[in-house]
Amino acid sequence: MQNIKTLEGTLSNVGGRYGIVVARFNSFVVEALLDGAVDALVRHGVSRDDIEIIRVPGAWEMPVAVKKVIEKRSYDAVIALGAVIRGGTAHFEFVAGEAAKRQGDEAFDKFHLALLTARHAGDRVPLNEDDPIIKIAEESGLDVAQFKKDLEDPALLEIVAKDHEEAVGTHGAFGTPTFIFEDGQSSYIKTFIPPEEESLEAFEHFIGLMSKRSYIGEVKRPQPPWPKGAV
Repeated sequence: MQNIKTLEGTLSNVGGRYGIVVARFNSFVVEALLDGAVDALVRHGVSRDDIEIIRVPGAWEMPVAVKKVIEKRSYDAVIALGAVIRGGTAHFEFVAGEAAKRQGDEAFDKFHLALLTARHAGDRVPLNEDDPIIKIAEESGLDVAQFKKDLEDPALLEIVAKDHEEAVGTHGAFGTPTFIFEDGQSSYIKTFIPPEEESLEAFEHFIGLMSKRSYIGEVKRPQPPWPKGAV
């Protein structure tokens, strides 16, 4: 633009050391972001030897990971890459669960079971908005007026954040559900709903496989669309 003073920096030969914290969740989006970030750094003079990639389960774990990286490593900059797709993960569930706990263990257990059933069975109700959560609370017999009031309490977010930091930092939680065994090892499992008569046996097989064989790092099927017979 004419007659306007313009200050513009150069991106050539920027140098320095860079850490890139990358979420595994929604990898079909995030890996493209990572490729672009590395390409941009290299094209502007950063050596590949000065780039380190730190992987975390998802965007939810990213703030904790970035904080740890800044404290423990010496970087000129830290880049965070993640993708949150609306409806993909219902983080509001955690806050709702804490609100239900205030009405007692029995009330929480009933609400939590209804919540998980709505989320993972049948119609797979989206739980990232208030209305379906309130409906489940009402059907579970909670004091809905008190439940709504507790949902607005900012202290619940602090509780969830503290629990999350402990889960990720201390126990290495990857997702929900993560099982923590007596020897401190942890493992995450994602399943379809098994036939009721096979549920206990399937869980016992999982425990036997993951708690006693620490050399197993990851067991994974191809991503959807699932192979014939997988569902």
